[in-house]
Amino acid sequence: YSAEHGGPYWLVDELYVEAAHRGRGLGRATLDLVARLARERGASVIKLEVSQHNPEAAKLYLRAGFTDEKRRVLVQRLPAS
Repeated sequence: YSAEHGGPYWLVDELYVEAAHRGRGLGRATLDLVARLARERGASVIKLEVSQHNPEAAKLYLRAGFTDEKRRVLVQRLPAS
């Protein structure tokens, strides 16, 4: 749930297409499916992260309708218990 976005959201945590299969529309088809499923289940936002060193993935996401909100992702790794 996101107070910022006013309701539930989905997070795409990992999307990977093997190099030999890239450029065939598989990533876009996957994102379209995720969007359809998210809408059907009441989400109004989908979030994902892309590394700065992966501009090709960023282009895919932008073409699929995502926007670059110019945010930084901060991570704190916790020691194993």
